[in-house]
Amino acid sequence: KAFTSMTVGSNITSYGTDLFAGCTNLESVTLNMQGKALTAEMFRGCTSLRQVTMLHDYEQIGRSVFEGCRSLETITLPQTITYIGENAFQNCTNLGSIDIPDGVTYIGELAFRECQSLESISIPAGVTKIYKQTFMRCLNLTSVELPDAVTEIGEEAFWYDTALTEIRIPKNTTTIGTSAFENCSGLTTVYIGSGLKTVSQNAFNWCTGLTDAWYAGTEENWSTVSVGSGNSTLLNVLHYAGENE
Repeated sequence: KAFTSMTVGSNITSYGTDLFAGCTNLESVTLNMQGKALTAEMFRGCTSLRQVTMLHDYEQIGRSVFEGCRSLETITLPQTITYIGENAFQNCTNLGSIDIPDGVTYIGELAFRECQSLESISIPAGVTKIYKQTFMRCLNLTSVELPDAVTEIGEEAFWYDTALTEIRIPKNTTTIGTSAFENCSGLTTVYIGSGLKTVSQNAFNWCTGLTDAWYAGTEENWSTVSVGSGNSTLLNVLHYAGENE
């Protein structure tokens, strides 16, 4: 486990899980092995890994592939990627930027949890759900772009993202999960699409900086939305943009 760099060639056609997990001295890797996926926990806990080059057109980043790679600052994913598994980049605390390929349709639970240096994220058009704790405790995340296809924002999806200042809830989103934006103390403005049906308990609890929440529908429309307890910070600053149309 003392090697610092490695190239995995195209002659490799079969490989299991946690292949290089715990190789704490590994700093650079070039991947060209065959197959559709980087398998689960492949580089989990490679705390010195800084550079990853992918030469093959992979389609999936498996569960926990880069979990705990604390030295990883940026990574370029092949445009062929469609799937990012659970915990894939969890606790990559120095990951400052990542471009998610346009073809991605699934981003799993906790995929970017505690990526504390991540500053912005744009979710591709084909993603329909933001799962539980996907971006939890991304302390420097200031910008999030959600596509219209998103119908649900899961439990604690953006919990304690204290640098986030604005969020736009897409028009097709029907459910905001429990504590989805709880403790987002820097959040000042929320734009809510007219398709919303449920704001779950504590979804916006302790959003102490919130000054405006703009709902695209009318007050009558809002009366049909189920709002759980712990959302007074949202309700106290709610405006009905639909009243002006």
